[in-house]
Amino acid sequence: MIDERRGIAPVPTSRARPDLPLHLGIGGNAAAPAAGGDVAAVEELHRYGRERSVAVLPENVPGPFVSVETFPTLFDRTDASMTLDTGHARVSGFEDDDIVDYVANHGDRIAHVHLNDTRGPRDEHLPVGMGTVDFAAILGALSDDWAGTLTVEALTADFEYVETGVRRVRSLLE
Repeated sequence: MIDERRGIAPVPTSRARPDLPLHLGIGGNAAAPAAGGDVAAVEELHRYGRERSVAVLPENVPGPFVSVETFPTLFDRTDASMTLDTGHARVSGFEDDDIVDYVANHGDRIAHVHLNDTRGPRDEHLPVGMGTVDFAAILGALSDDWAGTLTVEALTADFEYVETGVRRVRSLLE
C-alpha cells in the first residue's frame, strides 16, 4: 500500500503546500493496512509527503482502519493532520453534536474538510443543505484562525447542484 500511495504524492500545484487527502483501508486500490499498521502507514506517508512539501492528509473513512474514532490515537502517535469528511463521520455513527465536539477538540489537526450532506447514516454525498447535517455548528467549531481548506463534495453530474452547496457554505462563512 505504501508504494502505491507514493506514486501519487508528487502532484504539481500552485499552492505553497499542496494537500493530498487520502483514503486508507477502503475498496478499490486503497489496500487495508495490516492490523495495527495504520499508524505506521500514516507515519510513513506523512514523512514521505513532508520530504516533498506535500501534506498527506488521511481521511476518516467508515470501518476499522482510519475511522473518525481512530484519529485521536493517530494524533497522539504522529504529527500528521487529517481530512475530516462530514458524511463519513455521520456514517460512522457521529451525530452533529459529536462532530462539533470533535472539531472543537481536534481542529488544530484538521487541515482539510470534505463537506457533504446526508439524510441519515448513509454515505450520500449530497450538497450542503440537502440533508440534515448542521454545517453552521460544525464550521462554527473551527477556531477563528483556522487556516485549512474546505471542499464541497457532492456526487452528481449536475454542476448547478454543486454550486447550490457552495453558495450555502459561503453564506455560512459570511
